[in-house]
Amino acid sequence: MTDCLKEDTLARFVEQHLSADELASVKEHFEGCSKCLRLATEVAAICLVLPESPPPEPSSVTPSAWTPPETFDQFRLVRLLGQGAMGKVYEGHDIRLDRRVAVKFIAMTEPDDASRERFLIEARSMARVAHPNVITAHYCGEVQGRPYLVSEYVAGQGLDLLDRPVTWQRALAIGIDLARGLRAAHRCGVLHRDIKPANVILNLEGQAKLVDFGLARMLDIPPEWLVARSVKAAEDGSASLTGNGAWIGTPLYMAPEIWHGKQASSRSDVYSLGMLLYELCAGRTAYANANTVLELKAAAETQDAQPLRELAPSVDLGFAAVVDHCLLRDPAERFASGEDLCQALEALADRKPERTATAVRRRLVVSLFLGMVLLCATGLSVWLWTNQHTDMVRAPGVEHRAK
Repeated sequence: MTDCLKEDTLARFVEQHLSADELASVKEHFEGCSKCLRLATEVAAICLVLPESPPPEPSSVTPSAWTPPETFDQFRLVRLLGQGAMGKVYEGHDIRLDRRVAVKFIAMTEPDDASRERFLIEARSMARVAHPNVITAHYCGEVQGRPYLVSEYVAGQGLDLLDRPVTWQRALAIGIDLARGLRAAHRCGVLHRDIKPANVILNLEGQAKLVDFGLARMLDIPPEWLVARSVKAAEDGSASLTGNGAWIGTPLYMAPEIWHGKQASSRSDVYSLGMLLYELCAGRTAYANANTVLELKAAAETQDAQPLRELAPSVDLGFAAVVDHCLLRDPAERFASGEDLCQALEALADRKPERTATAVRRRLVVSLFLGMVLLCATGLSVWLWTNQHTDMVRAPGVEHRAK
């Protein structure tokens, strides 16, 4: 049997980010590896799709076979970048302004009123937040009866493709970027509600940008019956990544209060960002040992996250404390918003570098050596001065006795 699939490949399979060749290879692997097939099924169950309301007739939400025209309005489509349950994203070219853009369409055969409204809310949420660490919305229009959203094109790498763990210094830099973007969103009254590595892009300069506002101000957190319904769907295998409805967030990054069916808040976004930073440093999320969605739900609701330094001892004490503070189960005990989290992270970056034990020992040895050299030099100077002074004192006495 061939080696099992890597976690990154499984994650990309679940999120439908594989190319056609990669997808064919993964499916072929599943035929001979029940372990990977089971793991992929469990990951898919964790990444639930929760409907906002009772689903409409299946015929109205079948994944779209419609292909947008190559050129429309002032835009020309270049290539398909990705496709998920809710949308298709293309790289495009703004002919009028001569710039690269990203163009998103609803992934539905016949977009209904609710889908159009959610799409418009996404566009308005992005447009409301103008910040370098948040993707910028340029235009929202309609072609052949289907809405589309044009945003800036960010050349770079998705954070979900970044090798983990990373150094705490790298995680801190990413955290500051995202906290600044989140602060700008919260100041505008926008909740992201789906912060996770797949919704962050690192541009060519390494700057982190928060993307995909598909859930921002779009859905209220589902009531308790909907959470229970989604858990049941995960148990009996009926949860689908391409089914009806909209993402309610990835459960691995969902705050405990969301599992309880309570309203999302800025503190929920803080929790999700904290879990993202935790994963960057530890190489796994706090409750990654949960094997099913029920175990994950129980762990998030009843267990405190394992302190970050227990999994990543090399992480700076101050940074680990900030991350752990984001993951407190009681929302009232966390940072209140992106504003407070940003201040805490920026304060860490402004500190003088912390002296490590090795650096302290090295400086101590150097100091002792220099002290010994100075002491020897001082002793030698005193000895030379004393001898010279003694000779000067003795010389007259010798002459006196000679007389």
